[in-house]
Amino acid sequence: MNKVLLTGATGYLGSKLTAKLLQQGYRVLCPVLTDTHLAYLIPYVEQVEIFVIDYTTLNDTIMTFLPDIVIHTACRYDREGISLSELTEANLAFPLKVLNAIGNLPYKALWINANTALMSIINGYTLSKFQFAEWGRYCSKQKKVDFLNILIEHFYGEGDSGSKFLPYLINKMKKNEPIDLTDGTQHRDFIYVDDVILTSENICQWLSYKCSIGFTFYKCIFINRNKIIK
Repeated sequence: MNKVLLTGATGYLGSKLTAKLLQQGYRVLCPVLTDTHLAYLIPYVEQVEIFVIDYTTLNDTIMTFLPDIVIHTACRYDREGISLSELTEANLAFPLKVLNAIGNLPYKALWINANTALMSIINGYTLSKFQFAEWGRYCSKQKKVDFLNILIEHFYGEGDSGSKFLPYLINKMKKNEPIDLTDGTQHRDFIYVDDVILTSENICQWLSYKCSIGFTFYKCIFINRNKIIK
């Protein structure tokens, strides 16, 4: 049975991935913060392995679990009240600690990185996500990990947080409240969350086979509504 270390399992996308992985028979390890809300993960808490993030024991935990695959979805967004140190701790420092531990495994694991399709200089969130992906590129060149950087367009679905863009717009319109918008010159695509999960599932299966035959890589894949662009 393949073992997956899934960061961000308590989030919207991560909880959807958790359900799919369990359905397929994967053993799933979920690192969480002490103050993390588990609402999205409650249906699966009896089926996954959860450990509270402690950097002093992180390496030992990973070496004991021995994951075949890491799926990294954890992130914090650049919103009001979030400091740069908090943002970089969540989006850069934490995954780097996990990546470093994964690089110490006695074999080469597969890292699937859920990234944004937005340009890196838009805000602190996009910049920190881009910077981590570059570290993934570096580690893949050092042959410490096979790294897949997935650039995902704006995804949506039932039950997502009301602070996200589409739920925010819908709630505003329901209340007949004014909406502060930009000029609308950006080019964005929207993809249903179940399509993101299905695509990730197919990619994971294909890359697991490639890795099993000694295929070493760093790849960047863009997922939008109509197609996958490698």
